[in-house]
Amino acid sequence: MRGWYSIYTFQAEQAPDFEELKWCLQKNESMALIIFDIGYFRYDEISEASLSYLSQILEFFYVHERDVIFRPVYDRIGQGLAHEPESFQLVMQHLRQIGARLKDNPYSVVVFQGLLIGAWGEMHDSAYLSEDHLRKLSQCILPYLGSEIYLAVRKPSQWRQLIDEKTFNSSKNYPIALFDDGIFGSGTHLGTFGMYTREAAGWQGDWTREEELLFEEQLCLKVPCGGEVLASCDGRKRQAEDMLREMRKMHLSYLNSKHDVKRLEEWKEMPWQEQSFYDYVSEHLGYCFSVSSAKLHIEHGLRKKLQLLLEIKNEGFGVCFQETEAELVIEAASEKRVITMSMDLRQWMPGEKRQAAADLPFIEGEIYLTVRRKKDKRMIFFKGQEDTAMKLGYLTYQ
Repeated sequence: MRGWYSIYTFQAEQAPDFEELKWCLQKNESMALIIFDIGYFRYDEISEASLSYLSQILEFFYVHERDVIFRPVYDRIGQGLAHEPESFQLVMQHLRQIGARLKDNPYSVVVFQGLLIGAWGEMHDSAYLSEDHLRKLSQCILPYLGSEIYLAVRKPSQWRQLIDEKTFNSSKNYPIALFDDGIFGSGTHLGTFGMYTREAAGWQGDWTREEELLFEEQLCLKVPCGGEVLASCDGRKRQAEDMLREMRKMHLSYLNSKHDVKRLEEWKEMPWQEQSFYDYVSEHLGYCFSVSSAKLHIEHGLRKKLQLLLEIKNEGFGVCFQETEAELVIEAASEKRVITMSMDLRQWMPGEKRQAAADLPFIEGEIYLTVRRKKDKRMIFFKGQEDTAMKLGYLTYQ
């Protein structure tokens, strides 16, 4: 759950064209944001045919190994109030219908973004943004999402309306994450943050940018945060160091690869540490693991023992939220050995280094480290990797 994503939009009442969709997939992206427009059903339940289309769409992205940010919406032109149902009970029924599909099979959905409501489904401009409405909507969908899918809301204040301060301070895990559709668009991220201090606004209010970023710095080590970076609406130029500091505080895991083009093109032209700023951000979204050192150690005694000692660092903005499993593969001249390692990269903090060790057989050959997500066996790539296991070197001993 990291990297860049593109948006793929579907009308609920229309059968998807998967042959055309194959050509639209971005080969260098492991995530996709699916917009499923249910505006056609503003006055009625979602049809069984449309729910079947939804299952087919999610199956397609699962087969093509994309982590899915799923956003069902009523509106795609910025007129949320005009397009959402007048009946709140129908909104709840739509959530239950969609939730039941996800409960039966979550496919590769990792984030359920928004609660159907507002312009573009992004929780602006809606009749259903009160604390009472948000609580009822979240309580409706969360039981269907289980432990694999996060519900994401747009603003930290919306998050705090759903989870009280005592729970925030005491819990290690939360079912609700954040998305920010106005990153760098203004000093408040286009209204994501507020103008009042935490003391003045209270727990559920919009805080100043500085206080909200401190809140996100703590929260988003436990839940994913992503969204869209925008060109500044006031024309103010942001320095690379300032943007990186903010992205690290937000622990950003994923970003839209197509919006805002002006900001992204600026990043591609901006040099940073012998590469473009865009490439640096790409590498550090979410987790970014590197092998700091790999050493062999031979224990002498009644039984000689060969051990590999690894030091691994997370250089990313955020953490890995999925459980992982690791193996060492030794490719010798006449055989291939696979050694299971007791190592889970989940929740390694940004900047944190950890040690890992494994006992090795006394054979010679190329040695590789392979890490995969436990739930679906998708490979976790280390810094500098593209599509292969991490080569540690040639194993030899005297």
